[in-house]
Amino acid sequence: MNKPANTPGIVVAVDEPVLHAEAMHVAAASGRAVTDAGDRMPSAATLRGADTVIAGPGCSRYLTQSGWPGTVWTVQTDTAATIPAAAADGVYRLPGQATELLEQIAERAGDAPSAGRSPLVIGVAGACGGAGTSVFAAALAQCRGPGCLLIDADGSPGCHDFLNATDTTPGVRFGDISITGGRTRWHDLHAALPHTACGVAVLAVAAPATADGQLRLPQAPDPRQITAAIGCARGAGAPVVVDTGTIAHADQRVVAALDVVVLVVPAELRAAAAAVAARVRLDSLNVPVLLVVRHRGWSSLSPEDMCSFTGLDQVAGIPTVAGFARQLEHRGIGRILPRALARACRDVLDYLGCDADA
Repeated sequence: MNKPANTPGIVVAVDEPVLHAEAMHVAAASGRAVTDAGDRMPSAATLRGADTVIAGPGCSRYLTQSGWPGTVWTVQTDTAATIPAAAADGVYRLPGQATELLEQIAERAGDAPSAGRSPLVIGVAGACGGAGTSVFAAALAQCRGPGCLLIDADGSPGCHDFLNATDTTPGVRFGDISITGGRTRWHDLHAALPHTACGVAVLAVAAPATADGQLRLPQAPDPRQITAAIGCARGAGAPVVVDTGTIAHADQRVVAALDVVVLVVPAELRAAAAAVAARVRLDSLNVPVLLVVRHRGWSSLSPEDMCSFTGLDQVAGIPTVAGFARQLEHRGIGRILPRALARACRDVLDYLGCDADA
């Protein structure tokens, strides 16, 4: 896996062929590193190396709603009849206003927050069910330290509340708050969420509740709310860990908002086969992937077998921890992680160059 780049630059995300060529000429003339996203929405991995995007109206609207912190210059042809409503940083007609756009790029260089200088948004996904994805996501967030945001994008009712022992902690859950990209302030969101004993803010789905004698299930989180929360934290420079659940069921918009995915794979044949399919999907979204091997009691595949089968290098391994399942059931993950689990988290964070809480 190539580690996400940290060199600020310009991303061009324009799908109309003639307009795309004009936008590429402007970006190249700026003298900065240029990444061409083609006719696709730029992934988080692509955006991470940039502080500026030259975008068509559709991509501009997407970046505004997702809360991306950099500068977005919206471009359209000289003959376009309307001005896009989502153009927060400015609209330029090309080629007629190419010089003005180039001047603005030069003037704003270095002023916009760069995603390349923000902490990584790390997704944790399982190749299959029962891989231990939620536990590893919670442990990883704890190791990233106080101030980290842990998001349950899998949407299992009560899962992260019970896992992180925040089920009786006051604070908002999905459905209690509307998170709007570019408008919700990180300070306000962070203050409203429940926090673990280690200072991790948890955005999760509430546990099922009984009202008027009837059992009521909370609504699943809206992917747009998840990406808006990611953008809100990213813009403030806060580290984020996202539990996506089983990768096959993860929403594409959420996966595309991640800088890297840690794929937790049991050392078993069917899980390894599922990991191959997961890798193909993540590659298609241009999202880097790391392999973490989980040993559930008896394992049929060795670490060497797993690497050969999946085509990925193992970054960390998680052995079976005696008595840990019982602990999770009775009091959650706890303030002190089992040594083997903490070591696996540190291995991942060290590989990514992220700071780990001591």
